[in-house]
Amino acid sequence: HRECGDFDCFLLDGKYEEGNIIAEQYGAIVNRGWYKHSQIFYQGIVAENHNYLVTTRKGGSAKELNSLLVSMLDANVGCIDGTNILLPKPEFNALFVTYHSFTHFISEGITLRHFFDWACFMKREQGNFDWNKFYALCVKFKLDRFVDISNAIVSQYFGVELDNEINIKDSPYVTKVLWNTLYEDSKIYSSGGSKLSNRLKLIT
Repeated sequence: HRECGDFDCFLLDGKYEEGNIIAEQYGAIVNRGWYKHSQIFYQGIVAENHNYLVTTRKGGSAKELNSLLVSMLDANVGCIDGTNILLPKPEFNALFVTYHSFTHFISEGITLRHFFDWACFMKREQGNFDWNKFYALCVKFKLDRFVDISNAIVSQYFGVELDNEINIKDSPYVTKVLWNTLYEDSKIYSSGGSKLSNRLKLIT
């Protein structure tokens, strides 16, 4: 019952533009209008070919996070069966999925599938990476509250048993975030509001 999103890819060894060119050679339309990723339109499928994994123009910690994520891709656990698509290690997926869901939540809202994906990931992989190291990175990059919320939601509403004692199983923001996810239309940065109104919405 999980609805599909678009397809995101990241080509190793700086082959971002090479990927765009290959797509065009196969008849795809490539929109290079944003620095972070191109959009590739092919036979009804939309793919985002990422030049960067995070919005690096924010500078500082964003660039550091992007470099860290890219470095994590040097180590993988093989490929999806029958393809050349690399499977990143759980450490990468934990950090990237958290960042990706959080930034979508802030900028345009998320749907229940984001928490469903986290539930599936935690059910399968929570024992396969160093949670203490991961959580320290979340604190460093200010993702820890969102992880706490996500863990509380998947443990309380999705029935996922969290094994590590550092996994926070409750958060004062669970009800508000669930309400926002299920019922509100509170797009912030894409709402057309002023910088001041965006900041006020973030605070509330």
